[in-house]
Amino acid sequence: MRIGDVARLAGVSTRTVRHYHAIGLLPEPERRDNGYREYSVLDASRLLRVRHLVGVGLPLEKIAGLLDPTHSSISTELDQLEAALREQIAALSNRLESVVALRSSLLPESPAQYDARDSGARSALADGAVRRFETDVSLLLAAADPEMHKTLGATIDALSSDPDVTRRIAAVTTDLFAVGPATSDATRDRIATEISAAISEAGLPNDLGRASGELISQYRRAAFSASQLDVLARLTT
Repeated sequence: MRIGDVARLAGVSTRTVRHYHAIGLLPEPERRDNGYREYSVLDASRLLRVRHLVGVGLPLEKIAGLLDPTHSSISTELDQLEAALREQIAALSNRLESVVALRSSLLPESPAQYDARDSGARSALADGAVRRFETDVSLLLAAADPEMHKTLGATIDALSSDPDVTRRIAAVTTDLFAVGPATSDATRDRIATEISAAISEAGLPNDLGRASGELISQYRRAAFSASQLDVLARLTT
């Protein structure tokens, strides 16, 4: 058999066969007088053995020592491969659960979980500025303080059972992002009062901790306008 014949038998390309020659997995047959290498059925069976072990997931660097059945440590290698595959399956299962959970969230681009039945959250998150704020804050808190993020997440989950509260929070959040230079002092005071009341009624923590608090303060200064920061400065805590 020539290289094309043995490659077709094993279901690989001639380039793959040459690669196996180069790394020592498959000996190179001598060239015949016509200049072509002639592969024997033993070469073909060795190539098929290599392809079988590659197919189950063993890395090429491990395979060379497994090709001689009388001196094989294949059981040990398969034990290690099984353990690695089970770890990958567990990781993929966790990722799948996360994807399924995100598909039912109103804000799948962030770690925050918003019940799709929450009409208040749905209304607020229709506003691009609100959506960006909620996403950014959720990502920053999850990175800086996972425990605090879990606490806030649990509070938000509990709020979803009270549509009146969530609607008020959604409305005042939307109002805050609508504040501009022309917004009157009276309106700013009213929004600040409503935000303070919503925070208190929802049971949201005032103290996010040193690291998270500083991070969120930096975010506010970067993401909010001067007019919006003025409203936040009027909050009563």
